[in-house]
Amino acid sequence: QAPALLQDPTATKEKQKNVTRQMTEFIQNIQNAIERTLLLFIIFFVGGGALLIGSAVHVAITSRHLEMNIMKLVGASVSRITNPFVIEGVLLSLIAFSLHLLLLTILPIEMKNSKLYLNALLFEFAATVALGAISSYITTIFHINRKII
Repeated sequence: QAPALLQDPTATKEKQKNVTRQMTEFIQNIQNAIERTLLLFIIFFVGGGALLIGSAVHVAITSRHLEMNIMKLVGASVSRITNPFVIEGVLLSLIAFSLHLLLLTILPIEMKNSKLYLNALLFEFAATVALGAISSYITTIFHINRKII
């Protein structure tokens, strides 16, 4: 009905503007809903990624907890203890990003050569590495502050 009204020469300009405004509002509402949904997905996947990396580092820490306790007893600095685990978290992140790139090369995406696509990949790379480093550091600090068993 709306396109016919927009093309109807007998319709007043005011009616045409009103229909155009309603259509614009409808499209903006859809866009806002999509943006909110994407934000929820991003939060969900970032949280899940942090938990996965934290869990992997937790397993590494658990298997080497005696080493950590000995390092604490001989007076090693916190950074000396956390660095290997942070590096491990960053390496896990880089492996995940590499698998992501491999998947993207397989999928047919039209925008592969666009500047927006490349900027998004750079942002993803930086966010992935930061997420790996931060979640590894937090997990390691949590275990360092626990009592020596």
